[in-house]
Amino acid sequence: MSEVDLSYVIPAYNEAEYIADVLASIARHTPDGMRYEVIVVDNGSEDETVEIARSAGAITYVIDDANVAGLRNAGVMHSKGDILVFLDADVMLTPEWAKAFPDAYKTLTKNPLLLTGSRCGLAKSPAILEKIWFEPLLDRQGKYINTGHLIITRHLFDLVGGFDELLVTGEDYAFCASAVKKGAKIDARPSLKVTHEGYPKTIWSFMRREVWHGLGDCVSLKAVLSSKVALVSIALAILQLSIPFVAFYKDAMPWGWTVLVLFVCVIICVVSAVFKHRAANMKNVVQISILYYVYYMSRFVSCLQVLASKLGLKPAR
Repeated sequence: MSEVDLSYVIPAYNEAEYIADVLASIARHTPDGMRYEVIVVDNGSEDETVEIARSAGAITYVIDDANVAGLRNAGVMHSKGDILVFLDADVMLTPEWAKAFPDAYKTLTKNPLLLTGSRCGLAKSPAILEKIWFEPLLDRQGKYINTGHLIITRHLFDLVGGFDELLVTGEDYAFCASAVKKGAKIDARPSLKVTHEGYPKTIWSFMRREVWHGLGDCVSLKAVLSSKVALVSIALAILQLSIPFVAFYKDAMPWGWTVLVLFVCVIICVVSAVFKHRAANMKNVVQISILYYVYYMSRFVSCLQVLASKLGLKPAR
């Protein structure tokens, strides 16, 4: 019998703003009588993340040279629980989570080949950008469960072999895909409500988030060709970059080509807003379409960063 019932595994980097509240939410909402441990694996934070986590009773480790997959794997390696709860360092448990978790725990102990958890809800005081971009996605059931809030058994973790440390991002999608191939099933539970305090609240933070998330789609030609987002991002960028080249060779501003390129960009972003985000009215379509343009251009920057890294010009992290 394990020494603890469940292990919370939290990777962190410069999370001093949120980590104390995250750990407090765990202490407050873990069901009574359940033995647990909290393991924070820090990636060399330059703020007080480690000190705050330790003072709150978390078991902490510092690993400077690991990606997020490596941090999570290291956390599991040092953990003791049969049930693993992966949280991001800005994701808070809620009273609803406390009510729903005992049933999820019981189900996992009976069927270790399950992946459960839920999409992370908005912050307690969400910004307008969060409401526009992230709120429409909360009720969607995807093909995987994000590691911002993923709950699995140690048995399944070992069966899959942990997270792929060769992936800069997207390790959660790869893990779920590998687990499903081994017979596991995805059992997303919206009742396991958590809030994500670290969702981007400005365009700039939204851009940085998407640049980082896009790195995993650009690690190889195969990855790019298998990612619709990467392909659309590259196509949009090439179309826009073609404008000055056409102007140079035509010795005049190619108004017709410029209008066509802008029209294609607008159509792609509008179609994305309507069909991917299910924008409901004209105002919503315009807002989300603008964000999709920022989204696609940020993902193109991801490709440039990976290319620069491969050429030895800049590390992709």
